[in-house]
Amino acid sequence: MFDMKYPNRLRLVADALAQSETLVLTCHVRPDGDAIGSMLGLGEALEASGKRVFYFCEDRPGQNLLFLPGTDKLEHTPPEPFPAGASLVVLDCSEAQRIGEHGERLVEQAERLIVMDHHLGQDMCRDYPKSAPDPDTRCVQYINPDIFATGAICFAVIDELGWNISPDMATNFYAAILTDTGSFVHSNTTSLAFEMAARLVEYGADPYEISDRLFERVPFRKLALLSLSLRTLSLEIEGRLAMLHITPSMLEEAGAQVQDSDDFVRYARCIDGVEVSAFIKEPEPGKVSVSMRSRSWCNVAAVAKALGGGGHFHAAGFRQPGSAAEWREQLVEILTPLFREHDAEVSHSA
Repeated sequence: MFDMKYPNRLRLVADALAQSETLVLTCHVRPDGDAIGSMLGLGEALEASGKRVFYFCEDRPGQNLLFLPGTDKLEHTPPEPFPAGASLVVLDCSEAQRIGEHGERLVEQAERLIVMDHHLGQDMCRDYPKSAPDPDTRCVQYINPDIFATGAICFAVIDELGWNISPDMATNFYAAILTDTGSFVHSNTTSLAFEMAARLVEYGADPYEISDRLFERVPFRKLALLSLSLRTLSLEIEGRLAMLHITPSMLEEAGAQVQDSDDFVRYARCIDGVEVSAFIKEPEPGKVSVSMRSRSWCNVAAVAKALGGGGHFHAAGFRQPGSAAEWREQLVEILTPLFREHDAEVSHSA
């Protein structure tokens, strides 16, 4: 057994999964390695225990994730009709809207709601239909912002149930942990991350192969897009805010897809002296998706939440109407008072 926070909640989730005969697994839009790895690893474990499992993800995963075992099972439209008596398992998010346009309807149709997430989000059980019988067991959730990946929660649940871990499950969970810890270098990396990774290697995960497929086999169009995006890189607020962006015209010029830019924020974050980095995606005119990272003191999750998004203390994001150019200006306006307040606190304590 792993040393997990909130063990009683973990057990409730494990029991709910074990008691469900039919399950619909889903995750957030624009899925990353943690979301996809969690879905596929957990789904295989459920199937191996005799469950009927549906996999729904509104958006297609990026090309670098297609090697993960089970991606051929993913459907991008929800099952119709919704399976009678099925449980809905929401992974790597805790808001119905983050599932996509079908999210709220899926939650309403589910016989039972099971949530596993590691983001600072909403309490989905609070809004679950109160008319459901046995409300305490009709909606269960394990949300732990201190853990590094949802894949780690899924792995711990399977371990709690005493189910076997196959090499394919190990590959998916290892990929989930690897991506959300930034290859074990992000600030969320703990000893438990290494403990779990070691166990997964014992179960058959191949660290070299997984890392190579995730990070070292990029299409040329991704680098073409990165070249265009880096031309927008700038420093603001005395060099402590770095920003870059992409626009529809850049995507067209590079022949790229929006998913090709998923990790571009790191090129702004790595600049010496930068506290906050922001990458602004404008996939279509008038709509932006903003990814933010911070190095030490700035709580970007709080910034994102105020703008309708969420995430972690050091990694968060939001979506809003507007253009990339407009949001570059707005982010400077929003973040400048935070930097001034921090400077005043530092000066006062000196």
